[in-house]
Amino acid sequence: MKRLTLTLLVAFLSLCTAMAQDDIATFRTWAMTPPMGWNSWDCYYSSVTEREVLQNAQYLVDHDLVKHGWEYVVVDIRWYCNHPSLGGGNYNQRGTQDYVLDAYGRYLPSPSRFPSAMVNGENQGFKALADKIHSMGLKFGIHIMRGVPKSVVGSSYQLKGSEGTAWNQVYSGTSSACTWLKDNLTVRNNEYGQLYYNSIFDLYAEWGVDFVKVDDLSRPFYTNEIRMIRKAIDQTGRPIVLSLSPGKTQYSYAQQCLENANMWRMMDDLWDSWSAVDAVFAEAHAWSKYAQPGNYADCDMLPLGQIAMTIADQGYTAADYGRWTNLTQNEQLTMMTLWGICHSPLFFGGEMTKNDAFTLSLLTNEEYHRMHKYGEDAHQVLNDTKTGQTVWTSTDPTSGDRYLAIFQRDPSVESGEIAARSGLISRRGTKSYQLEADITGAEQLKIVVSDWNDGFSYDRADLINPVLIDAEGNETSLTTLTAASYSSDWGTLHINKNVENGTLRVDGQTYSTGLGLNAQCTLIYDLPQGHNYTTFRALCGYDSSCDSDNPSTSGTTMEFIVYTSSDKDAACDFDLTLLGYAPDEEVEVYNVWTMEKNLMIASGTLHTTVPHHGVKLFKLHSNAANAIVVPQSKPSTAGSWYDLQGHPVQSPAKGLYIKDGKKILIQ
Repeated sequence: MKRLTLTLLVAFLSLCTAMAQDDIATFRTWAMTPPMGWNSWDCYYSSVTEREVLQNAQYLVDHDLVKHGWEYVVVDIRWYCNHPSLGGGNYNQRGTQDYVLDAYGRYLPSPSRFPSAMVNGENQGFKALADKIHSMGLKFGIHIMRGVPKSVVGSSYQLKGSEGTAWNQVYSGTSSACTWLKDNLTVRNNEYGQLYYNSIFDLYAEWGVDFVKVDDLSRPFYTNEIRMIRKAIDQTGRPIVLSLSPGKTQYSYAQQCLENANMWRMMDDLWDSWSAVDAVFAEAHAWSKYAQPGNYADCDMLPLGQIAMTIADQGYTAADYGRWTNLTQNEQLTMMTLWGICHSPLFFGGEMTKNDAFTLSLLTNEEYHRMHKYGEDAHQVLNDTKTGQTVWTSTDPTSGDRYLAIFQRDPSVESGEIAARSGLISRRGTKSYQLEADITGAEQLKIVVSDWNDGFSYDRADLINPVLIDAEGNETSLTTLTAASYSSDWGTLHINKNVENGTLRVDGQTYSTGLGLNAQCTLIYDLPQGHNYTTFRALCGYDSSCDSDNPSTSGTTMEFIVYTSSDKDAACDFDLTLLGYAPDEEVEVYNVWTMEKNLMIASGTLHTTVPHHGVKLFKLHSNAANAIVVPQSKPSTAGSWYDLQGHPVQSPAKGLYIKDGKKILIQ
């Protein structure tokens, strides 16, 4: 099919129901496409300083990422403490964190960490940093905890706007309701509580804040405080995008989210493991029906590149240089594709100055960003748990072309070639089993530990002395290799320790070499190309700690199953009629990630292969006669025109605009 050069393309703006521009809540117009940027949490936890913030902002500018939509720079948690961290994700809550507040009980940035806050001996907040970020063509955001600082209890701080009011009229109790960080107290749903929220958002507006992430707000879901925060933002007169955290947000609160927030978390904190990424599929599917411009369910930040670092703070924590993401390149592509096609906000979590070429390439694919920003009717088409294949689609509103994402997740344990199995292992029967499997010619080794369908309670599983043996009898321990992936109902993979990080013990005997797992789990190794391994061998059993730790007569039941595969890429035959194509219709296929144009012509069925934990993202060119509307002449520019952020435009030139509830592309 020939591509058409059009002067004007018109497509309806996809909403839950069609609506005119004037019907969109004002706060939604502040984020007409999913917010994108950088956030400091994944790379620095609570220890970030002004230096790291600015160097990541400069990276966005130097690599021209703003043109793709990466525009927010967000300082995450505890910027108001001089000594926030005890290393990693451990907060300093010993009483020595040293909060910084103004006379009205409002947090100010730590001057030792954010020196630009101090002007002529006075802490003027984030205004200077925000001004610097804005001068770079970027937007500035901060993280806050819901509520009022506990520091106001028994203090001389005053409530701004009602200085004679006692603080116990603002907070509802002197014990923090937050289970993981005790900085703040719950705000009363009254005029004084509203006045406090008004005062802090007035302060943020004065600083020039464009984005606020409010934590401990949506799990559990504090409806009253969310509404108070919405009012507080609106009364400032400044457009400030509102993000609710953490997750997961319960589906029953969807309407409250739509009415009050630009984005809300569908997941708890997401880190760099396949099991964490894989869990997003179900949530993205459930939330897809609520996506609309200005309202987005958030899959959480992208734990990519160099993450999990800590800035040294003498006497409190040493420096930690972190790690490179544990996600494979295929898993990173899967994450980016799922986040993109379901219109999740995109916030890069790593230290950007350490990005390699592959990581940067994930951020600059313009066709991908077109799908992420403007794709319509995004939804899951199928989810085959047996083959592990999940398929999503959306539509390019300016052409009628289809985006098609085919994901290869883990197939069910019933699929694949079984090379060996242990049978039932339990406290009342066989406690261990010497397992040996023929792996000649295999390209992939998959070890599944079943929980025997009784849940994962005390199902601590050990693989003792697991080795790959080649044709000459040489042994390679699995403990020296990097797993392609590990997914489990609970816990992480441990090397030379049990899953509780204790000593490996099977049938009462202690071992120094092995792997600690927890059933139900799947452990996968990609074997080197051209290897001559013939045998996998390991002693498998439950960890003896279960004998003393499990007080129940149930649990601690498992089976070890070894699968082999001679092909890492899974074949997929996708029925294009599921997308509305005729059985004999020829469809041009374009690979979005590799940018291969005219990759193939598919008719009826699209035949492809997808790598394990990977994805193929295609754009299918439409032949439908009514896929695009081509006006006969350029329309009048009279009437109300808006850019994609909802700002009025007097004289629209080239680009995408909104008019009368429709998207219009002028080329």
